[in-house]
Amino acid sequence: MSKAELNELEVIKILGELKFLFKLNHNVIIPELDKLENITKNKNYENSNIERIFGFAFRRVQEIGIYDEDIDKLFNELHLIICST
Repeated sequence: MSKAELNELEVIKILGELKFLFKLNHNVIIPELDKLENITKNKNYENSNIERIFGFAFRRVQEIGIYDEDIDKLFNELHLIICST
């Protein structure tokens, strides 16, 4: 398995965990997380603005005022993967 494929699997796993935590702990749905997941699953990186969508998701969480240590850690991991590709 290539590094890109491992990164894609990791991104999908992290997005799933984030969506679960938001829904379970905060009863919130962040649509940008679904967009990121669709881009990753479809490998549609051309013109996807993946970094911009990540930024929107992060800002939405800040606007809502959610702080959760687990969510923060997952966002940091996701940021590292997205920005390294």
